[in-house]
Amino acid sequence: MGRLPTTPTWVGDAHDLHWIADESCELVLLDPPYSKEEAEWLYGTPPLRWSVWTAEAVRVCKTGGYVAIYLDKQPPRPAGTKLVR
Repeated sequence: MGRLPTTPTWVGDAHDLHWIADESCELVLLDPPYSKEEAEWLYGTPPLRWSVWTAEAVRVCKTGGYVAIYLDKQPPRPAGTKLVR
């Protein structure tokens, strides 16, 4: 079976999701670059600021929803969240 196509609702820099309303997403999927060099090369963005982009993801995620992060390490979790594996 091949890859299934995806159709995300929004694609953007997770540091600033001001254009997405609070608690409006059931799932927030983050696939950040793994280094500051990748951030610049792939996306033209500054290095990750963990506390900023995770807080933005939690803000736009509905209560009881999920924030999924593809990453090789676990960033600090924002207050009021729990790890689900």
